[in-house]
Amino acid sequence: MDVVNVSLLKAVIRRIRPAECTADMVFVNGPAKFTFPSGRASRATFACGFVIIGTAPIWIKSILITWGLAVGVTLVLTRQNFLFDVVGAFVVGGIQLIAVF
Repeated sequence: MDVVNVSLLKAVIRRIRPAECTADMVFVNGPAKFTFPSGRASRATFACGFVIIGTAPIWIKSILITWGLAVGVTLVLTRQNFLFDVVGAFVVGGIQLIAVF
């Protein structure tokens, strides 16, 4: 579900990756040249939320929230995505999570 939704949004919005993200980073980014929303950030949000809604202990929930945020921060700091691409991906992942539950 996530891959289809993110691919459709990327095809419609067609926002180009940051200029610092060069062609030699193909193994980092994959073949996608469009950046909004970030697929990795939306999948991290969905996966974390899926487990957090479950019956996981609080320490696991804390680790997952930290990991999900770290995915987004890493994408911005390595200049693979713009900040609002990651924020938008968090929103998309959250909407998909609500749709499943």
